Amino acid sequence: SMKELSEQEIIDLAYATYEPCLDITDELNICIKSDDGGRHIEFSVENIEAAKYLRKEISHTFEGYRTIIRYRIDSSEQ
Repeated sequence: SMKELSEQEIIDLAYATYEPCLDITDELNICIKSDDGGRHIEFSVENIEAAKYLRKEISHTFEGYRTIIRYRIDSSEQ
C-alpha cells in the first residue's frame, strides 16, 4: 500500500494544486492545524475575492483533511 503522505508533503501538494489558480498578487499561505474537530488544512489569502475564488476551487476535504479558507481583513474596510 502507498505510504501515507507527511504533513509537509500534503502542504507541498496543496501549493502545487492551488497556487496556479491565484493571481501572483494574492499571497497563499497553507498550513495544517488542529482544532476541536481534528486536523485541518488552512488556506490563507490576502483578500475576500481570493478567498471566495478558492472556496469554489477547493473541495471541502483535501487528502483526508478538512479545508478551511481564511483571508486577512483589510483595515480600511472596517
